[in-house]
Amino acid sequence: MVQNILRFSKRQEVEHHVIYTVNMAHAPNFSVLNLAGAASEQVFFYSANWNFYYTCKRLAAMLPSADALLVSHDWIELGIASTLGLQNPVLQFLHGDYDYYYDLAVKHEQAIDEYITVSPVIRRELAKRLPQRIKDIKYLRFPVPYAEAISGKTNQVLKLIFCARDLTDTNKRFDLLPKVNQILKENNCKVHWTIVGGGATFEEVARQMNQYEYLHYYPYLPNQDLLLQMAEQDLLILPSVLEGFPVVVVEAMKAGVLPLISNWQNATVELVKDGETGFYLDISDYKGYAERIIFLDRERVLLKSMALQCAAQANKLFNPELNTQAIESVMLRSYNKAFKTKPVKRVYGSRLDRHWVPNIITSTIRKFSKAQKA
Repeated sequence: MVQNILRFSKRQEVEHHVIYTVNMAHAPNFSVLNLAGAASEQVFFYSANWNFYYTCKRLAAMLPSADALLVSHDWIELGIASTLGLQNPVLQFLHGDYDYYYDLAVKHEQAIDEYITVSPVIRRELAKRLPQRIKDIKYLRFPVPYAEAISGKTNQVLKLIFCARDLTDTNKRFDLLPKVNQILKENNCKVHWTIVGGGATFEEVARQMNQYEYLHYYPYLPNQDLLLQMAEQDLLILPSVLEGFPVVVVEAMKAGVLPLISNWQNATVELVKDGETGFYLDISDYKGYAERIIFLDRERVLLKSMALQCAAQANKLFNPELNTQAIESVMLRSYNKAFKTKPVKRVYGSRLDRHWVPNIITSTIRKFSKAQKA
């Protein structure tokens, strides 16, 4: 999302600076991504052993100015705003229909000026939890680039794609795919699977799927490579239990890939119209997924017609230029809001995370404690 906002930004009065916050224990060799449209890019490496106040001071020193709009996508940005009582305007993005994001919004309410939610479901839930802030909560569609033309796709063998960050994530329900595939085999419906997600080897995935031919497995694909893969597919299978508004659904639809997905409390109802631009299946209904795939394999003319409709709908609702303009309008409004004094609030940390405790002491104690437990 950030990459696309930068790419399609046209407002001269908005200057985007990117700070990557990286736990050095997880990705010590991380480097900037050289994003098009970024005025600057910096990497902030931190340690979980550090005094959090010290972490906040170091991160805050990297902000481009004392009045810069702080756009938060996760906890640490909100942590520095609350811990230091920063007077910067703050805009929080909520990316998922999870307590994690809602809890962040509530804990740091005093520091946040406006909220952007990526689905109407998230907006409704946040409004329930923060009714006093309902005017500050916006649902805005994110920008997604246009895909290449899709009308010439004529796969003899139906191509299906499943995407997850990690196949072991029970929310994504990868465990349903072998059951779906078994029913397809019993009905002589040959398909080509492309499975994207970490946590396994090709042999493990092939064994679970009971399929070694017509199977591609990628533990990870950069977004550009994923979009190239998407352009070759016919159906996106995403039976996950809970989502906010998965970008992959929009990317698939723009490429003319018909989504077979869960409903997620009507989060995607304006985009995926059942029977027109995709199909909804009940959670755990692997038989329903298999039956729908078999039906579409036999009805290729209908499949092609629906693919064109889903691409048109996705391009209409997720126009990259218009959606970026709308997001940047909220950014400017947050930046120009009347000044208000924001208090200091300690949300994270223990007695070792006080401003008067030297970081070397905090780090040493925590390292020793972890070594003792190990």
